[in-house]
Amino acid sequence: MSTLVTVLIPFYNPAGFLKDAVESVVKQIEKGWRLILIDDASTENYLPQIEQYLSDSRVDLIRLPRNVGQSQALNKGLELVKTPYMIQLDSDDWFYPHTLTVLLNEASKLPEDIAVVSGNIQYVYEDASGNRIKTAVYKGREFKDIYDFLLANSSVWPRFYRVSAVRSVGGWPTDDPYEGRVMEDRRILLRLMEKYRFHWVDQMLYIHRKHGKNHTALQTERYAEMTEWTTLDALERLGGRYKPVFAQNAATGWKTVERLIPISPVLPVSSKPQPSSAHPKLDSSVKAPESPANVPESPANAPESPVKASESPTKTPALPITTPEAKPAWQARSATPSVSPLPVPQLQDQPAVPALQPVFAVPAFEAVPVPQYLYINAGPGTGPYTGPGTAPYTGPGTAPYTGPGTAPGTGPGTGLATL
Repeated sequence: MSTLVTVLIPFYNPAGFLKDAVESVVKQIEKGWRLILIDDASTENYLPQIEQYLSDSRVDLIRLPRNVGQSQALNKGLELVKTPYMIQLDSDDWFYPHTLTVLLNEASKLPEDIAVVSGNIQYVYEDASGNRIKTAVYKGREFKDIYDFLLANSSVWPRFYRVSAVRSVGGWPTDDPYEGRVMEDRRILLRLMEKYRFHWVDQMLYIHRKHGKNHTALQTERYAEMTEWTTLDALERLGGRYKPVFAQNAATGWKTVERLIPISPVLPVSSKPQPSSAHPKLDSSVKAPESPANVPESPANAPESPVKASESPTKTPALPITTPEAKPAWQARSATPSVSPLPVPQLQDQPAVPALQPVFAVPAFEAVPVPQYLYINAGPGTGPYTGPGTAPYTGPGTAPYTGPGTAPGTGPGTGLATL
């Protein structure tokens, strides 16, 4: 069986969550995968969680000598990837059993300029006792361009990468103030979107666990700072055509890109009319007309000129007649109809903040069964991952008047004065 996809799980002190992530990979329907676990110099003992899976030849564990952060850890994993595709899985999240199957099937039909394939995600809140509560399902979407993505103030999940595309942009960037430790997903996506397109699959493919130890939740201030830094960096790389306006939620501290303001366009040098280096020649036969307005009138009581009529005053040499040189047309930008103002980027079919809208919300306190995975229709039965009685006429009581107590007066205790 050929191996087409590598799963990268970078982690640092993963608490009790790592086993769930690894097990969700091992239980994939698609078996042609490789798993690389990247330990970013953890200080706690996590081996008991995953020891049983390390004997699988498809699973590799690498340990970094010092903590370098998410981006550099992923770049170490990227060096070991030998498959055409790879996917990132956070150590506290997990996949559906069909995740890799769907993504591989979709990617095989897409052109080379598609760098990332993503889908929809289920958010699950887990309390300190391990009880899980579904919160909402969020759908991804297609992005018109990189400006649309900036205004979305979001990311994509899962991130199924074309390996050649990631390598072509140099892997995960680490040139920010935190050296790739914060917002690594958004930074790599922006780099890729400069050269490639993204593709969205309208299927549930990822489960994101929210809990009190989420690194993102603990770094709100840094994320607000990096939202601004990352946006300005991306716009500068795109030529500085827009100026961002940020908004910050007073309650949560999260910062978002509210809008992008076009900066006045400047004509390229090649299109600017160049003024002539030689001054225009003046026709010496043309004299400036004498206007009465230019000749001052002599007052009636003005004294006689000391110069006699017989004497001719010394003539002052005539100054050359010049006309003001016309300004080049390019100095008046408003008079250049060939340059159209930059369009203001707009979100497609939904407001800029928030970018992702819940498709539906499960009641706030609907408990999720504690079993490890939220499989769709999970359990033994008649079809893949389906429970008993899912096919027509299977199980007790699926037809009219079948099973105990389905008709009036049947079954124990259905009538008056019955035991």
